[in-house]
Amino acid sequence: MPKYAPSPAAAAATSDAFEVERRQRRAREEKFEISNLDPAHPVFSNFEMHSVSGRTYRVEIRDADGPRVHCTCADFRANGLGTCKHVEAVRLDLRRRDAAV
Repeated sequence: MPKYAPSPAAAAATSDAFEVERRQRRAREEKFEISNLDPAHPVFSNFEMHSVSGRTYRVEIRDADGPRVHCTCADFRANGLGTCKHVEAVRLDLRRRDAAV
């Protein structure tokens, strides 16, 4: 058990920015298989994500860094942040592809 575990109240008081950063970190660290479901639209499109856990999610990107995104995962529906690790993983993948061109 860790030496310091935040109280439930302190844990609930984390900032939105911190929570978004957590999802971005997980997107960088975890492995996903990402497929564009409509290759005619390479960026603003619908994507399918396969995680190492075997689960599949659909991610819709309509805005490169803004709020016009969607994911079918429970975290996206519940967190109120407008993002999740799946959305962040697709955005990261798109940035990597753009940098490679």
